Amino acid sequence: MVDPRIYRVSWVIVLIAIIIFGFSLQTAPPAASTDLAPGVSFSAAAPQAVSLAARFGAVAPGSVRDGDFAAAMAAGLRAAGGFSVSSRTDSLRTAVGERAIATVEAERPGLGQGTIVVVADRDLLSGPPAPHDAGAVAGTAASAVLLQLARVFSGASLNRSLLLVSTSGAVGAAGNAQLAASLAGQNVDAVIVLGDLARATTRRPVVVPWSTRAALAPSALAGTLSRYLGVQAGLSATLPSFSAQLSHLAFPFTAGGQGPFAAAGLPAVTVSLSGDRLPQPGERVDPARIAGLGLALDQSISALEAGPTLAPPGRDLSLASKLVPLWAVRLLVLALIAPVAATLIDAIARARRRGHSILSWSVWVLSGTLPWILGLLVLRAAGVLALVPTLPAPVDGSVAVSLGAAGTGVVALGITAVALRLLRPVGVQIASGIGWRRTPTSPAIEGASVALSLVLCALTLLVWSVNPFAAALFVPALHLWLWVGSPGVAGRWGRSVLLILAGLLAPLLLAIHVMLSLGLSPWGFAASLVRALSGSAVTLGLALSWCVALGVLSGIVVLLARAVRASAVTVEAPVTVRGPATYAGPGSLGGTQSALRR
Repeated sequence: MVDPRIYRVSWVIVLIAIIIFGFSLQTAPPAASTDLAPGVSFSAAAPQAVSLAARFGAVAPGSVRDGDFAAAMAAGLRAAGGFSVSSRTDSLRTAVGERAIATVEAERPGLGQGTIVVVADRDLLSGPPAPHDAGAVAGTAASAVLLQLARVFSGASLNRSLLLVSTSGAVGAAGNAQLAASLAGQNVDAVIVLGDLARATTRRPVVVPWSTRAALAPSALAGTLSRYLGVQAGLSATLPSFSAQLSHLAFPFTAGGQGPFAAAGLPAVTVSLSGDRLPQPGERVDPARIAGLGLALDQSISALEAGPTLAPPGRDLSLASKLVPLWAVRLLVLALIAPVAATLIDAIARARRRGHSILSWSVWVLSGTLPWILGLLVLRAAGVLALVPTLPAPVDGSVAVSLGAAGTGVVALGITAVALRLLRPVGVQIASGIGWRRTPTSPAIEGASVALSLVLCALTLLVWSVNPFAAALFVPALHLWLWVGSPGVAGRWGRSVLLILAGLLAPLLLAIHVMLSLGLSPWGFAASLVRALSGSAVTLGLALSWCVALGVLSGIVVLLARAVRASAVTVEAPVTVRGPATYAGPGSLGGTQSALRR
């Protein structure tokens, strides 16, 4: 049914797109710079972090101790002078339920337009350390550096306003999400979230640019911080790798505090020695590192507030000192879809000539997506009813899996399994009602496989129109599953399974990357996915696209199982040879035309 010649010739389009892609690389915007030396030494930040850890220890968001910590931060910011300090309390959904979160803001007006925001969470630790645990320093280092930055810029003349914020609810970014909502639409030039500044070892990326939507922080912002982290803190290779950028644009996720700001269209990054994770209780810390990181932040803020206006979060990829523009990625992914699309046009015509109803088979394929959509609706309903603790941003592997998330996931899977058993026969009846105009002259698996590839190709094009990076995840399956119904593969269990698994390789590698980035076990990844699907961490459009892809996968599995069963049934052929099997004389072929004439 599928013509390999058309498929091979269509790869010329891919070759042309690769050449254009190579010439599309652009020079990245330069990082901002400053000639000003750091205002003061940050040597006092480390002792202050130790003092705060000894005084407050473990801080749960919205607790009495958190309120006392917020009051101490407000007093420290006022004592620095030069800042207008205010506090407010909001009821927010945190990892421990609805809590009253105090947010302390200190603002120093600038001479011009724009604002640079620096945010520090008071409850940075994701678990309850002992009150005098050395690991608690990782949770107070950001607050200590924030107080020191207030002293540095208290008497400085600024081109842009500087807003220093102390908030809470680091797990799930509850405080940051509320702050991002209040800043949305304002003239904010950059947001710098202070993460783990005391970890003894470094986990990449130190400058975290991810968003909870398909976007990255502008390269100029990330490059500025990376530059001074290298100069003042001796940190190199602080930016994410090219493959990590692709993964986060294809499937937007982040547990960092910068995520809600970037989702609101604000240029935002997190500076953290723990990368995209939160520090853990009992981890080895090195308070001596706080001073160098503080100096790097001091110079970065000075460079940014005097530098040019930064671009909003975008989807251009950073590759060394070059940028890969979004249009080049769009063109390349579309070119990779083209060979399958061209082959399918011919395959559909062949299938119709052989009596297959592509419309009927397409309805059958789409009926397999309904159970997955039903499971998604169950998860969304659980989030609305607060049966699953949903948060503005995903959580890392340090957070225990809640019984609500686990139970809801099991229920959703059970309903999906039952629906697969009950709704697919309904789809068969609907497809049969549409009817075939004539009896097909080739096996049904050939027509069904064309419909499966057609639905998957249409889905890939639809996803490509919104997010070409997410569409690239479907491209391997789009090419490989095209051949499942071909005569050389249909009915052969080993080859079919190999093609199916190879098509799932890209999503599998993405899932592994997510687990390694956030420190999740497979069980924790599944629970986090349930929590993300129940809330707003995964958009409804992205979730529905994966439901359709899973429906196509289930259809291919059903066809494979039926083809294998059909090939296992042997039909005894009628005997047409006259005489002994070795006899080759006249009449051995069962009556030839020459014999009949005689």
